Amino acid sequence: MYRNILIVDDDPDIINLVTLFLEQSGYAVVAVKDGYTALDEVNNHHYDLILLDKNMPFVTGDQVLKSLRNNEITKELPIIMLTASTEVEDVKKSKELGVDDYVIKPPDKKTLVTRIEKILGSQPKHFEIVFDDNKGKNLGLSSQNLNLTLLSANVGGLIMRSSREIKKGTSLGTAKIKLFEVLGIDFSKLKINHVEIREDKTYELFVSFLSLSKADTEKIRDWIVTKKFNLTKA
Repeated sequence: MYRNILIVDDDPDIINLVTLFLEQSGYAVVAVKDGYTALDEVNNHHYDLILLDKNMPFVTGDQVLKSLRNNEITKELPIIMLTASTEVEDVKKSKELGVDDYVIKPPDKKTLVTRIEKILGSQPKHFEIVFDDNKGKNLGLSSQNLNLTLLSANVGGLIMRSSREIKKGTSLGTAKIKLFEVLGIDFSKLKINHVEIREDKTYELFVSFLSLSKADTEKIRDWIVTKKFNLTKA
C-alpha cells in the first residue's frame, strides 16, 4: 500500500519541488499552504507523515506541531520539519515539542527520501509498465508518464492508481510487464479488467495475471508477502 504524505509550506516553489521528489519515489502527496488548513486536513484525512515548514505566517510550524502533539489521535504522527539553514538553532525548540527530524530547505531528493524512509521504512517504488490497446498497438503510455503507483497485489493480479489524467476515450487493453522481484516469471501480457475513474479524477486500474502455474502462483504469493512491489519495463 502506498503512503500518504502531507506537505505544509507557504512557498509554492518548495511545494512543487518536494511534491515532484515524493511522487517520483512512489508517495501519494497532498500540499497545503498554511497551518490552519494543515490542522483541518489532519483532522479529516489519514496521513502517514507530515513535512512541515517551520517559518509560516499566522500559524507557525511549531504551533502546528504543538497542536498535533497535544492531540491524542495525532500525538504519534511522524513529522519532519522543513527549515531554512539560518533556523537550525531553532530546531532545538522544535525537537523539544516532539518533531521527529528536520531537513534543510531547499532539500535534495536523496536526503529527503532517506529521512522519510528512516521513519516509515522503504516505500514501494513506481514501476514501469507499457500499455497496448486491445489490438496490440503501443499507446505510448507507461507507469512513468501516468505516474502509476501499486496499491495492492494478490495472486490474481494488481491494483494500480494513476495520479495523472488518462486521455478520455483511451482504451487500455493489455500491459507488458516484467517482475524482477519474482525471478523466473516474465509476463509479456497482463489483462486489464477495467479502469475506474474516482471522484478525485484519479484512475484505478485492475489488472489480472494470465495463466499462472502453481509454481508461479507460489512465487507471486512470496513476492506479495515480502512487499517487494518493484517492477520494471519488459
